[in-house]
Amino acid sequence: MGNRVKEHFSYNCDSSQIAETLYLVAQKDLYEFMKAKNASHFHRLSNYGLEEDIRYCLTSDTANVLPLYETGS
Repeated sequence: MGNRVKEHFSYNCDSSQIAETLYLVAQKDLYEFMKAKNASHFHRLSNYGLEEDIRYCLTSDTANVLPLYETGS
C-alpha cells in the first residue's frame, strides 16, 4: 500500500529499491517490525514515551490530502 507512489513515476536507484523491498517485508506491522529490528529511532522515541506517536506516524492513509511540489513554486 505504501509503495503506491511508484505508479506515478520510476526512479532507478538502489536506495529506492531497497527501501521498497524493506517496506514490503515490514508492511504488515511497521511498528512491530521496527521494534523487533531494534531500530535506533524507535528506541530513542520510545524512551520519551512516544509509542502512540510512532504508531500514528507509521499509519497509512490518515489524511485525505497530498502535498504537491512544483519546481519554482
